[in-house]
Amino acid sequence: MLPVGARIVGGGDIFDTIQRGNIDQCAHIIQFDRSTLKQKGWGGFTPLHYAASQGNRAMTDLLLSSGADANTPCDTGLTPFHFACRNGNIHVMHQMLQHGADLSIVDHQGKTALHHAVTGGNVLSVQYLNETGMFRLRTPTSSRSPPCTWQRPQGTRTWSGTYCDTTDVRQMAQTSRG
Repeated sequence: MLPVGARIVGGGDIFDTIQRGNIDQCAHIIQFDRSTLKQKGWGGFTPLHYAASQGNRAMTDLLLSSGADANTPCDTGLTPFHFACRNGNIHVMHQMLQHGADLSIVDHQGKTALHHAVTGGNVLSVQYLNETGMFRLRTPTSSRSPPCTWQRPQGTRTWSGTYCDTTDVRQMAQTSRG
């Protein structure tokens, strides 16, 4: 059951309009009551979670430009940015980064945006995240090295996890798809 948001002529709330992809009605709801951007529905999902999970570029752009927060976690700690990474929608990912998406946020299972991109199976989204400099993919230097993790710069020092090469990313992407 979805929360009762600002109702529009003809019925529905912001979650309904996002699921239907009705941008005009969504803009009307936001104009009427900006607090709907922070409303949480099933699982703690915000309107931006729904738009990101659908990969709806125009809806995501509207929500972000209206002030939606790409860093708001749902009940499991996933942010809308995690959903965009999992779906591999580079445009949505880029828009969220432009609006302050935080690459360092991990969900309740300790998974980063990179983990979600790999799980989604889209090599381009993994490469896009790699180009941010937040995560680094490199070739293993030892056969004893763990299969895949990441590196993250912290000021002048670098926090080092493990790593994965391009082959590992492709194999993990194929495995995650079933």
